[in-house]
Amino acid sequence: CVLNNWERLDKKGKLTMSNLRLLNRFTGVVDEEHFFKTHVIIESEAAPVIESLVAGFECIQRNQTQALLHHFKALETALFRLTRTCLPIMFASTKSEGALCDYHMFF
Repeated sequence: CVLNNWERLDKKGKLTMSNLRLLNRFTGVVDEEHFFKTHVIIESEAAPVIESLVAGFECIQRNQTQALLHHFKALETALFRLTRTCLPIMFASTKSEGALCDYHMFF
């Protein structure tokens, strides 16, 4: 549902919630747009996590302990950034409307 179902409003701008637009909604509710846009951000922020894991496995295969420790640190940093960036988006709310994505509906 997310793949190829979004676009950047500013084609040269960063990948942020305010710069994304969902092309098609299936349910028609705003919660759906917030849910899908959140996952676009999660996937973009998760790339360094995947890179660190792959590099770490390569270090294990080559028995490169020091390099493995470096990639563990990179993994920790990437996971921290992913969490710091994405959790606030997932549970965003406004005073007037409450949760932007009702977790009972999508999470």
